Amino acid sequence: MPQLHFGTGRTVITPPLGIELCGYGPYRERKGEEIVQDLHCTALALSDGAETYVWISNDLIWVDRTLVDATLRLVRKRHHLDPSKVVITNTHTHSGPATMRTVAWGEWDDAYTQTLPALFGEAVGQAVKELAPGRIGFGQAPIPKLSV
Repeated sequence: MPQLHFGTGRTVITPPLGIELCGYGPYRERKGEEIVQDLHCTALALSDGAETYVWISNDLIWVDRTLVDATLRLVRKRHHLDPSKVVITNTHTHSGPATMRTVAWGEWDDAYTQTLPALFGEAVGQAVKELAPGRIGFGQAPIPKLSV
């Protein structure tokens, strides 16, 4: 079995104060007034030496297709990664910026959203650069008195 390599990267994607937030219902017109915790883009790269796969997780409610496409183009160009081996997910925070062009769910901010593909790509670059040998495993244990 080939040696597996793992790497992680992380960038801050917190928008500036005053940007309209998305979530908790339409037409809320909530704007960021303080930053309690930064929002992040976290990337995990996995490689067997022949193929590299990347998982990008953003602290955002969702990501517009235009941002996904721009990110995939960027990681192909800068990091020579096959876009079909890149997954982009979101934590679905309801206290983050509007990152999809929708009606009533927060105003899209061009200046902020245009920065996101580069920030996502930066996290990917860190993850690929940090690839190092590792192992993966699993375990299980009974948890009495837990209802599922």
